[in-house]
Amino acid sequence: MFVVGLPRSGTTLIERILASHSAVQGLGELAGVHYWARKVENQPGAGSDAQELADYYADNLPQTAEGTRAFVDKAPGNYAFLGAIAQAFPNAVIVNVMRDPRDVALSMWRTHFGAGGLYYTHDLSWMAAEANRYRRYMQHWHAVLPGRVHDISYEHLVNNLEDGAKKLAQLCDLSFEQAMLSPDKSSDAIRTASNLQARKPVNTASVGGGRLWPITLHRL
Repeated sequence: MFVVGLPRSGTTLIERILASHSAVQGLGELAGVHYWARKVENQPGAGSDAQELADYYADNLPQTAEGTRAFVDKAPGNYAFLGAIAQAFPNAVIVNVMRDPRDVALSMWRTHFGAGGLYYTHDLSWMAAEANRYRRYMQHWHAVLPGRVHDISYEHLVNNLEDGAKKLAQLCDLSFEQAMLSPDKSSDAIRTASNLQARKPVNTASVGGGRLWPITLHRL
């Protein structure tokens, strides 16, 4: 399962709900797709087809636990490569996490990111540009990949956890398990800025704060 969206949109929460299932393992933000894209960009014509991506990705996968039937790759920035992902992995489930961009921007502004690629989180105009870039990409993918990308609303999920978890289980062809309602109890390591938040029970505390924040996400 590939989970994409903007940083701080709820991708970690989706991953942990899915990974709470007994047959699913969360692998965090895997770099395979990104490294493949950089390789293709730096070497035009080299390994740009779907099979090359599938092979490269498989060769760089970490080992999964015994009994794992599926895994979650929750690299948010993979939204830019969904065309290649859909071709390389025709049976993969692609989940796009949607959240009020004002709340996303506020959360990014309050968070210290170690990754150099998130430079735009330190500038309001750049955050707006990234939000609109993401919006244009997703409009495109929904148009050219009808039915392949499944949108999940962060706000709906935190307000209706059981309904949301059951929908995720259905999308991923999993039987619903009660553990999916307690993602905060998972012992899996969290290596992203969501570490502390993900250790708390699912709540609505971070919904709506951006409405009071003086930022406008302009259409670029």
